[in-house]
Amino acid sequence: MRIVSRRKNIARRVVNNYVHDITAQTRDSQFIKEKFNPNWNGILSVDGKYVKVYDPILKKTINLCWICGIDFPTKDLPHYLLHDEEGKIDMVIYFQELKKMDYPLKILISDDNHEILGAARFVYGNTFQFQLCTFHYMRKLEGIIFPLKNDFLVELIRKIIHSRKPEIFYRRLEFLLDNRHCFLKDRKHREIYTDFQNHIEYLTTHIYYPEYIPNTSNEIENLFRQLNLRLKTISRFNKYRYASDFLNAWALMRRFTAFTDCKFPNKHRNGKAPLQLAGCDISGIDYLTL
Repeated sequence: MRIVSRRKNIARRVVNNYVHDITAQTRDSQFIKEKFNPNWNGILSVDGKYVKVYDPILKKTINLCWICGIDFPTKDLPHYLLHDEEGKIDMVIYFQELKKMDYPLKILISDDNHEILGAARFVYGNTFQFQLCTFHYMRKLEGIIFPLKNDFLVELIRKIIHSRKPEIFYRRLEFLLDNRHCFLKDRKHREIYTDFQNHIEYLTTHIYYPEYIPNTSNEIENLFRQLNLRLKTISRFNKYRYASDFLNAWALMRRFTAFTDCKFPNKHRNGKAPLQLAGCDISGIDYLTL
């Protein structure tokens, strides 16, 4: 905004007001669904990103959570909303609105926030399968064993849950079971082994699913990293409405912007926007004037 203000020789407040006016008019995810009817894949990675917003009642800066999901392999963002936190109520509201849009949830991928899975089950029932992000799970185990590094049990579990073929998975799991007595001699290893037993069902969905699915939530994490580059320059929003409008406009921009730097095996995405990958004709459309 400062650069535009200098170039056009107008006050920053004027530029700021223009931005607020434009973002307030951008269409939401429900409108995009009704107008373009995207053909989503049903494999969804969901997470929340906290943003800073000034609360005029409390007279201080608070953190609100932008909840978003990314569809694999279209990379489209079916739905997104700004709410209080990543609690179960907030997630239930997200999944309820997602279901109203007829999103065909087949696979849910998320980190170790159990509220996400609980809310999805509450709304969708047992109609989908769940994949726990293996990256976040391994980071949790590394935190338990810290300060030790390259622990044999942790590394064996890493190999087990990153197996892509059932026969390799069973061979590695059998080795762990046959030698589990070696890992149960101290408290930390017992804690890790028990936790792995409790989560193995959700850590291995990607091994058995008939089509390829990601075993991490890297897609949504990468999306948040891109968003964070914008949020750093903003620092905080002065109103909830400004934050909600900006995030809605940013998501819309992301859905209409063609990929340019995808590497193998995703080169086919280059030149196409997420909505195009979802089968929508968006040629000649300005998303700011829908």
